[in-house]
Amino acid sequence: METMGERIAKARMYMNLNQRELAKKANIAEPTLSRYENGYREPKAGTISQIAEALGISADYILGITDTIEVINKDENNLVAIEDMFDDMNITLQNSSCLLYGKPVSDKTIENIVSAMKGAILLSIQEEKERELQNKSKDK
Repeated sequence: METMGERIAKARMYMNLNQRELAKKANIAEPTLSRYENGYREPKAGTISQIAEALGISADYILGITDTIEVINKDENNLVAIEDMFDDMNITLQNSSCLLYGKPVSDKTIENIVSAMKGAILLSIQEEKERELQNKSKDK
């Protein structure tokens, strides 16, 4: 079973952030975040909330209530299960008759395609979050 620290690190990497970026977004010290991720300390409830908000995910994942990293879509106030979407996409592609250069596509190629799409989507989400933060700071 993963610890909270391992889950924080996994979610951070999933969102393509380094420790410094996450610490800054969560308004905590970078060494403190490192201690959480390495299992030397456990974050308090308020800090878990700050980290989850900074990552744009549900605190349920960090707490181990769910094993799916759910990205919070703040515009609609609902949860989008990104992992489920990619799993469904992978299954759909594997069950279809995908051809590449006239030949059936291997499972590894499908995994690579889904992984590339996942990276592009996550990058887009991150860029949108950064634009929102920039717009908020301009409004102040």
